[in-house]
Amino acid sequence: MEGLSKKLSDINVEIIGVKEYHDKYQYLMEDNHFFNFNKPVKHTKIYDMSHYAYGALFLPKIQQRSEQSCYFYLDDARFIIIEEHDWMKDLLNQIANEINTIELTKPIQVLLMIIEKMIYSQEKYLDEIEEKLDQQEEAMLNNDGEYQPDLDHEFHKYGRDLLAFKRYYQQLSEFCDLLDEYFQEIVKPISRKKLQYLSLYAKRLKDDALDLREYVMQLREIYNADVSNKQNRTMQILTVVTTVFAPLTLLTGWYGMNFKHIPELEPPISYPILIMVVIGIVIFEVYMIKKKKWLN
Repeated sequence: MEGLSKKLSDINVEIIGVKEYHDKYQYLMEDNHFFNFNKPVKHTKIYDMSHYAYGALFLPKIQQRSEQSCYFYLDDARFIIIEEHDWMKDLLNQIANEINTIELTKPIQVLLMIIEKMIYSQEKYLDEIEEKLDQQEEAMLNNDGEYQPDLDHEFHKYGRDLLAFKRYYQQLSEFCDLLDEYFQEIVKPISRKKLQYLSLYAKRLKDDALDLREYVMQLREIYNADVSNKQNRTMQILTVVTTVFAPLTLLTGWYGMNFKHIPELEPPISYPILIMVVIGIVIFEVYMIKKKKWLN
């Protein structure tokens, strides 16, 4: 394919589109029902067909990055990648620039390098999420009671991305295990060890994603509890204010009914007495509120 490194082309690594695959390799599909080009790829997987294998590679949509996918065919002599975009082409050329000192003899070596690149290239996103979560936790502790309305949405987004990471690395780990099992005869011992290492490393990253997702859930619970406490505090203050003014409202209503005969209002001293009564009621209520610790 135009644009693919000669070093890869020399060992029969090829990237083609769907139409070209149908035109050029129709016979490869006679005993295979795996390729469904009308349905988007959503999983990284591989299927053993005795002397060859079919599979798919999938990079999920995480953060601002769009999802990518391709199908592939692999046997001892060739490695065919079917894609409509340039995701794998760019990845292979990037790999080719990094392997000048490595002798490539079999197409399966290229698949191993792709899997390795897929595992390592996404690890930085986990580190970025962990750093952002640490910063967010610090901000939550130092926000001085300030409400952050978008924070719950951010936690939801982090949880969704980490779940995608978990599935991504789990599929890559299973892919390595199956590749090791299916291709024992053509995978060199050193490559088998690398496959086993990549499988374990992918499992560790999957566990890291799960741990971070648990961390997100804990932060979300702390945030929601903090929001709930602030709301309860507000309601508590409103309740206290209502309690303080309820007796005063009763007095206002009682003496504001405009009856003709309210004898206690006739003496000149009645107004100061009523003021003293109101002040006494407020002092008593404040004392009881403090005693009951309603505002603590």
